[in-house]
Amino acid sequence: MRPQRLFVYGTLRRGAHHPMHRVLRRYAVYEGKALACGVLYRLKGYPGAVRSAYCRTIGGELYRIRRPHKLWPLLDRYEACGPEFTPPYEYRREILTVQRKRRFFKAYTYIYRYDVRNGRYIVSGEWLRRGVRQAKGVRSAPLAWYNRS
Repeated sequence: MRPQRLFVYGTLRRGAHHPMHRVLRRYAVYEGKALACGVLYRLKGYPGAVRSAYCRTIGGELYRIRRPHKLWPLLDRYEACGPEFTPPYEYRREILTVQRKRRFFKAYTYIYRYDVRNGRYIVSGEWLRRGVRQAKGVRSAPLAWYNRS
């Protein structure tokens, strides 16, 4: 069964004040803050999350999707990975495990697929916080809950 949840970590978050957040709220219900495993980078004015064996915690928000048939095409178009775009896509919608209040959920998120060497590593794992540094040699121990199926 496909997850009916979405994890957002960047411009779709409430505090980012992006107009696309209003679209998300129309078709999804905010469930609260959540964590995912990965590494977050500041790119050309927006963030990109990548999967990593040695991951950090990415802070974000979890939403329950009420009308997936309406929302997914809009979000795929926003992330430039819908059918009207030519591959390779900058982002890909993928399923990952997120943690919210000691519970684990499967949720979709948009994973960045291009080279991040020119990006800046976001030390805090929070797009809405300051604190970035040049992306070089990012390593940490894997989170225990990352490998949950």
